[in-house]
Amino acid sequence: MRMVVLAGGLSDERDVSLASGAQISNALVSKNHDVLLLDIYKGLQDVSDFESAYKKYRKETYTYNVPKEKPNLEVLRKQQNNQKSLIGPNVLEICQDADICFLALHGGIGENGQLQALFDIYGIQYTGSSYEGSLLAMNKIISKELMAFNGIKTPKWDIYNFDKELPEINYPVVFKPNDNGSSIGVVILNNSDELHKALEEIKDISNTILIEEKIDGREFSVGIIGNAALPVIEIIPKKGFFDYQSKYQEIRNTV
Repeated sequence: MRMVVLAGGLSDERDVSLASGAQISNALVSKNHDVLLLDIYKGLQDVSDFESAYKKYRKETYTYNVPKEKPNLEVLRKQQNNQKSLIGPNVLEICQDADICFLALHGGIGENGQLQALFDIYGIQYTGSSYEGSLLAMNKIISKELMAFNGIKTPKWDIYNFDKELPEINYPVVFKPNDNGSSIGVVILNNSDELHKALEEIKDISNTILIEEKIDGREFSVGIIGNAALPVIEIIPKKGFFDYQSKYQEIRNTV
């Protein structure tokens, strides 16, 4: 099949996405697919169809290592001449010309349902959840409300918007940006002395914070494909909690 693997983008998880895209591309190449790894934000200026892009930009092997710190998106914007669109030149045209688009995007429009809705309009086939599922899952507060409504146990929570008064906090708590992933901006607070630093860390990431009671215990992850549950994985960080560095620096993202 002729496949576009979409990665990168303009989100705090850009580097994680590029690493995922490299690994996915290599796996698909090993299955004899024609694979083009494409940065959704940068796009391609000189080609607008899959065959031309594939012939010019294909690689036998893709590699990408996640840096220790999240990407500087302002620098990226300047490199792209302050491009306003979140989708780069010829991305839609190349994806339309391919057989299917594999979404290796993390965060931003790749996970909040916007890209999926756009692809539905353009008739582009893609992997992963629909725009409805993506929208509901990426918004932590909506997800919490859905779980509570359906009787699923979830830690107590409150919501804080930076333009409103901070609610009363019962420590220890966890601050989470409402619509970000990869643990970027997640802060565990044990007392009020850590509050100001936590707010400063999150304010440039999200306008809305999910304030969640801290629950001590073991952490498990279960992936689901269709109606099938994948094997249970226990997450045991070597130190601290499972933050950005712990996720992507302990095991290098090389292929």
